[in-house]
Amino acid sequence: MSKKNQFIKLFSKIYNSTPDIIATAPGRAEIIGNHTDYNSGYALSAAINRNTTAVVKMQNDQKIRVYSTGYSKTPSIFMLDNMQKGEHGDWLNYIKGVLLEVQKVGRISGMDILIDSDVPSSGGVSSSAALELALSTAVLSLFKIELGDIQKAKMCQRAENGELIGIPCGFLDQASSGLTKKNHLLFLDFKADCDIPVSQIKQIPIDLSKH
Repeated sequence: MSKKNQFIKLFSKIYNSTPDIIATAPGRAEIIGNHTDYNSGYALSAAINRNTTAVVKMQNDQKIRVYSTGYSKTPSIFMLDNMQKGEHGDWLNYIKGVLLEVQKVGRISGMDILIDSDVPSSGGVSSSAALELALSTAVLSLFKIELGDIQKAKMCQRAENGELIGIPCGFLDQASSGLTKKNHLLFLDFKADCDIPVSQIKQIPIDLSKH
């Protein structure tokens, strides 16, 4: 059974319905450039072959139901119009943070959400950015909210920096997860004090098939 069909089957088991959309985003490997994203320097990164997947169905109310294959026994439930920060480190803060930022650029409603990931948490490969990018990609597409790739990655950084998550990360993690093409390295020239914090982005082809 394909990965897609596995996700559809699991979603149907949890929510007794069929999802509307599936989106995936990778973790990232930092090649060079540690701490340069908020110090206006250069960085080189790559996407890895570990991914986070968001499986989503639109609902007509304001209720968000979320199930994670890594953290949940039953779906967690909260309301879009009353999203409260959980305890420090609560994985639901990432869901709420992304949805809060998406609401600033477009109108959304309730959703049933399934999250699956094989990106190691606390492994230095930006599992949080992969979650943010996967979920935002699914939600933006589902509600037909148009946002460019750089703007979407920046929105996810704002979510991580914001009140519901509160982690002061730079732009490297979200840019790497959201912008890197397959079989490429991503070169970034950061301008930390600008609204769009990169002045140059290059995709550098790389072939590791013989290594």
